[in-house]
Amino acid sequence: MADQDSQAAAVAATAAAAAGSDAERDALAALRAHMIRQCSQAAEADLVVEHLAERIANFCSSPAVQGGGIWEVVIVLNPAILPETSLQLKLSPFRLSLRFDCGNARANDLICLNTDALQQRLRSRLGASLDIDIEAA
Repeated sequence: MADQDSQAAAVAATAAAAAGSDAERDALAALRAHMIRQCSQAAEADLVVEHLAERIANFCSSPAVQGGGIWEVVIVLNPAILPETSLQLKLSPFRLSLRFDCGNARANDLICLNTDALQQRLRSRLGASLDIDIEAA
């Protein structure tokens, strides 16, 4: 729905800009800037999810961890990627639990909005038989 609204707004703004007024050109420029920001944020979220999935899967697949048992670690994440965020990871043979403790609202939003994508990428790397729980606080 939001994409349809953006597309409709872009068509309307383009038509208005063709009419030639300064205000209409400014409106079109603002719309373009908004769309670029949205694309940039989506790309950033995808990169963060990919980074997290790769690092978590690498840990879970390491020979020492694969040796069995229950693992529990707390990791302070790179502030350039997710500021003021730590990850509590619990791994057993059948379950992976991830709890992101976010002191930064933007980092929390990024995790909350992309939980499904992270879960899908982890499932593809670790196998569908592992239950994966993800939460952000």
